Amino acid sequence: MGLRSLISFLTIIPLGRGSLDEAARSLYLAPIIGLLEGLIVAGALVVLDGIYQPPATAAIALLLHLILTGGLHMDGFTDYVEAVAARARGEEAERIIKDPRKGGFAIAYTTAMIIVRYALLLEAVNEPWLVAAAYTAAAEAMYVYIYASKGRGSGLAAAFKESTLGNKPLANLAIYTIALIPAIAAGVNPLVYAAPILGIVVARDSTYRLGRPSGDAAGFSYETTLTLALAVGVPIAT
Repeated sequence: MGLRSLISFLTIIPLGRGSLDEAARSLYLAPIIGLLEGLIVAGALVVLDGIYQPPATAAIALLLHLILTGGLHMDGFTDYVEAVAARARGEEAERIIKDPRKGGFAIAYTTAMIIVRYALLLEAVNEPWLVAAAYTAAAEAMYVYIYASKGRGSGLAAAFKESTLGNKPLANLAIYTIALIPAIAAGVNPLVYAAPILGIVVARDSTYRLGRPSGDAAGFSYETTLTLALAVGVPIAT
């Protein structure tokens, strides 16, 4: 039930409406969600590569990412990056994050990130296990962020934080390790494994900037880690 609720909360996969409490208690299973997302996108890349040229394949993979996640993490990225770029703290940061309008910083940095992601997917069209590993690392970064964040607040992030305190970190690490074994065995750069450390960096930043855990910062952790993992894993041209 917990895994189903987590899948329902983090993706648009139709498994019925889950419980937020169950999803929060099951956040340690996040690598499984990431692996599932990654296998879907990687499978689409494999299929589409036989139909379209790589540029179109990479573009469709970007669109599939947004559809599969419901744009949840990308929305968090745009909100949080606006506050970061504006160097805002406290009430000003809260105002920026809660503003439904997207400012210039959000548009510029989100556009730049999408362009970089597109370029990396273009290089990873024939690297399905790298794509699967990158999504696994991105989902793990959300768990790391929530686990490492400090402070109390309200909203979804606070609910997840409360349920994640002591929420099976060793089980989470074991699941993450097992989820990445096929990718590492397939030759994916093991440094991809370390990408979720970025979640700790974001946790420190949100403590400094907001004094509390933030769902937008969790989305920021996911999207930036996904891009970082792809950048680390894409073979370097020689």
